[in-house]
Amino acid sequence: MRPPARHGSSTEPTGPIATDPIATGPIATGPIPAGPIATGPTPTDRIPTGRIPSGRIPSGPIPSGPIPTGPIPAGPVPTVAALTYELITGHPYELTSGDVIFTVMALRRGIPDADRVAARAEFYAAPRACLRSSDLGKRYGWGIHADADGRLALYGVESHEYGRLLDGRDPFGACVTVTRAMRSSR
Repeated sequence: MRPPARHGSSTEPTGPIATDPIATGPIATGPIPAGPIATGPTPTDRIPTGRIPSGRIPSGPIPSGPIPTGPIPAGPVPTVAALTYELITGHPYELTSGDVIFTVMALRRGIPDADRVAARAEFYAAPRACLRSSDLGKRYGWGIHADADGRLALYGVESHEYGRLLDGRDPFGACVTVTRAMRSSR
């Protein structure tokens, strides 16, 4: 069972989500692709959520998409949360958080395909906020699960899988460390 929420600092966590491994390298170009896309290399940084111990083969089928519960970000103009949702649900366990964060920024700024490799290197030259600060976890309640390679999938707040994540188990049964989303400053 989930402990009651505490009240306090503006960085207090509110929902399960993976932290961002900062990756560099080529990324998908153009609008949100429908098929497999290229991603940057995954760094060896610690990814605290969703680790599958090395050598473990997940039992059962790999989830093919988000669990259809929880509110879906929507609006007249695609928001950062809506673009993030579309990328992760369109490519479950294919993209790292670094890939998602950069692709959303590139789409919103209209960065041409030819300039994306250089833009990615420049973008990650400075520290960036991770997905813990995303509205998907903070406002909409989605759980973001990262596998052992840092690739992401979404789980709706009302789903059985989300409850398993809160209890410290991933959809494959492996132990995970839950890192909660950051609260908005008040």
